[in-house]
Amino acid sequence: MTEYFDISRKIIANMTSEGWKTVPHVCLVYDANVSLLMDVLRRYHRDRASAGKVSFNSAILRILIEGIKACPRMNGHIRFSPWLVSGKVTTLEHIDISLPITYGDGKMTTINLPHMEDKSVHEIQAMIAAFRARIENTDMDRVLYRTGLEDTFSELRKGKLPKAIGRLLGAKLDPGRVRIDRRKSAGSEDRLRPDNIKQGSITVSNMGSLYKQWEGSCTILEIIPPQLCALAIGAVQKRAVVDEADNIRAAEIVPITIAFDHRALDTADLIPFMQTLDSVLQDRAWLERALSL
Repeated sequence: MTEYFDISRKIIANMTSEGWKTVPHVCLVYDANVSLLMDVLRRYHRDRASAGKVSFNSAILRILIEGIKACPRMNGHIRFSPWLVSGKVTTLEHIDISLPITYGDGKMTTINLPHMEDKSVHEIQAMIAAFRARIENTDMDRVLYRTGLEDTFSELRKGKLPKAIGRLLGAKLDPGRVRIDRRKSAGSEDRLRPDNIKQGSITVSNMGSLYKQWEGSCTILEIIPPQLCALAIGAVQKRAVVDEADNIRAAEIVPITIAFDHRALDTADLIPFMQTLDSVLQDRAWLERALSL
């Protein structure tokens, strides 16, 4: 059986191919001990209905944002010319998270969560839920097609004529070309718009939510240019750890993969991020306060 790429797969293939062509990737795996976080969440949920619960996904995203704030160089874009051997990095003021999510029959798109640096865990959870509801009301092929078309014209304005022409020809001639449902409008407030899936400042992919029984970790992760970093959250795993008194005990661990662009960052630059996670994940008072529990 031959299966042609649909618009969702085309965009993913194009963006990831660009990343692997140009970005020298370095990947680290940070094992986050979330035992205290899980205990705080269980205590909070004990006497609450499901509607009032804080999801683990929202909680860990709030914690990762704290780490990014402590390591602002992660939250930037790069411009580099290999011909001139010239480059620059712009550290961005706002943390705009590109969050890959699945929809429909297993397709994937990336939504943009803007200005996350000041969001509470409840605001994060409500924002993601609102985006999911809007996706259900959206002809995603139409939105993705419009986004791809805008990107093609952007390439044309940059003088990348062959690339732009190839994209336009592919949109018309490829057997997997998009068929737009004209009965749906992508401009309504309860539907996604192209700016909702535009490039963010850093990507956070929650892989563990796809398969909660996953016992491994992500070992390599693509960076989407011009971003400098991407993070992948694994599943919660029970592991044996050794504490400071050399006692072996059970702990709940979440592997977090950190991929970074070696043109702009070194491993040492990521230490403030990991130190911050070490600190807040062992601070019950901070967790209860930051998660508004």
